[in-house]
Amino acid sequence: MGAHDIDYLRLQAENFGSISNANVELRPLTVFVGPSGSGKSYLARLVYALHQYFSRHLAFNWSRWPGTPDFYELVRSTPNLIELVEWLEKHLAGDKLDVQIPGELAVLAREAVKVADTGFALAHELQRIFGADALGSLVEKTKSDATIVLSHSPPETPQEPPRFRYEFKIAGDELGWDLHVHEDAPLRLDRSGSYWLRARKPGFFERRAPETSIDGSPINPMALQTVLADLAQPSTVGAISRSAYYLPAGRSGGVEVQHLVVGSLLHQATRGQQRAKSTDPLSGVLQDYIEDSSFGLPRAISGWESGGELARHIEQEVLKGSVRVERAENGNPSVRFRPAGWDEDLPLARVASMVTEMIPVVLYLRHHVQPGSTIIIEEPEAHMHPAMQVRLAAALAKIVAAGIRVIITLHSDWILSALANICRMAELPEEGRTDMAGGDVTLPASHVGIWEFLPNGTGGTETREIVLDSDNGMYDAGYPRVAQALYDDWATIHSRLQED
Repeated sequence: MGAHDIDYLRLQAENFGSISNANVELRPLTVFVGPSGSGKSYLARLVYALHQYFSRHLAFNWSRWPGTPDFYELVRSTPNLIELVEWLEKHLAGDKLDVQIPGELAVLAREAVKVADTGFALAHELQRIFGADALGSLVEKTKSDATIVLSHSPPETPQEPPRFRYEFKIAGDELGWDLHVHEDAPLRLDRSGSYWLRARKPGFFERRAPETSIDGSPINPMALQTVLADLAQPSTVGAISRSAYYLPAGRSGGVEVQHLVVGSLLHQATRGQQRAKSTDPLSGVLQDYIEDSSFGLPRAISGWESGGELARHIEQEVLKGSVRVERAENGNPSVRFRPAGWDEDLPLARVASMVTEMIPVVLYLRHHVQPGSTIIIEEPEAHMHPAMQVRLAAALAKIVAAGIRVIITLHSDWILSALANICRMAELPEEGRTDMAGGDVTLPASHVGIWEFLPNGTGGTETREIVLDSDNGMYDAGYPRVAQALYDDWATIHSRLQED
């Protein structure tokens, strides 16, 4: 089992959709609870949009890349610049992909990432994910603008103040942005950005024009700034820089949809691309899900051994069967399910709705997810018996313990209660829980964040954290109050029947 780098990652949203004010810390396991329509899925989709943008490191609008005087002045005042650039070239030519940036080079890198053109591509990604005709339609109806703040501090630094703070503002149909970088913010070099995906080779020692030279030095400042920003940008957002997968509610149709649509229609139905006027838009969340679970399902498993083990655990403990992928003559995958003890497969149209809802989780673990990835699941408890919900909570804990970050939207007190037990059990010594059911699966409470979405009285919602109550061992999301109200009604009815 893998371990998480526990960094500080906080997302704030103001006047975004139905959300008046959300302030949540994204932990290895993050749970959104609250009434339907309160903004849980809206915030989860915002997290996904940030992942989709930052995991591709599209931090640059190459046609408008600025030559910034502040960066050039720093370069001019760096006495051992050539030595630093030679160190950088040596790193880029080596096998080690992720290293801490030396102090003097980190100063240059901090200045470089400040001017990456983040807002340009993120605006397009937000429209795609939410299926929006215009960016302004994502703002709360009674407000003129919305604000999104993403704060991050790596594990080795204090939480406050955050070492990196992105602030995005939607005003009209424009997205403005600013990045605040703390003066001692640590940065690492990561060769997974768009510069390297484009197979570009940095020309550090090439002068493109006399005015961009540095007092006779052969260093090209624009090349240095571009490469440093691309390499260091993942450090500014931590786990958000890694891939994410979104499993929307109503997942059962996604794995069968290849029989009904073709890939080109998916693209035509997406906002921002040409389509017939009568075609309803398809949100980017749904498009990505259909492509990943149907057309884009890899022919082979991912190769990550723990992913296969996690998938098997869900098959055995929750689904009570096995999931298999066949390839039709046209190459499209066909997903089948075989109940335990059977000697033949069943088409998905003939299996329980709970099974079809959970099969995509198995497929993603087996074919897509890697350590460090985030998987976002809407209503994982859908159509599931309470006993299976408790087993599902243990499976989610195993997924988190394996190094995958999980975000879920939830309406289940059973899962919250099971998670509370899993966190409380982590406080026991190992020998004190070996004889307990589920004693092999624990999560420290610091790895779990429960956030409730509540009406604020003005038509919007706001969030509050639900902490683990050590006295009663519960995450109190209000479900016990519903049970108490039902009991009170029963008692009243029973009392009056007795009187009659």
